[in-house]
Amino acid sequence: MSPRTAFGKTFLRVRIAIYLVVLALSGFFLLRFDLVSLPAEGCSPLLGIAPGDRLIVDRHPSAIQLGDGVLYRSPAGELLLGRVDAPPPSAPASVFEACRAGDLWIVTEDPACSTADSTRFGPISRAALVGRIRGVLPW
Repeated sequence: MSPRTAFGKTFLRVRIAIYLVVLALSGFFLLRFDLVSLPAEGCSPLLGIAPGDRLIVDRHPSAIQLGDGVLYRSPAGELLLGRVDAPPPSAPASVFEACRAGDLWIVTEDPACSTADSTRFGPISRAALVGRIRGVLPW
């Protein structure tokens, strides 16, 4: 076998390996992440996210921390946007117990955008969590 033929076979194997890796990564991203478009009209309850933005949402986050932007379902089934925060000091002890047990206190940051949040619903169950916002695409 000539060196040129050996190089061609090696090059072909490398190309196939690259295609398989790209295919596997594409599948991973399609299964784990979602693109969600916000309505162009209205307001955004989170500062730094504008109406019409597209959100990259991690549907299977490994951890949710204070300050994370999240999508969640209200008790009525509406898809809402908010930020995980600590309950206010004036909240009843039952709210703190629910948050210690795993529920989330989710708030809106923009006072001009009157979206319902934990101040209206109370602690939000993790089962109502749709995903964690991982990025914003402005187009």
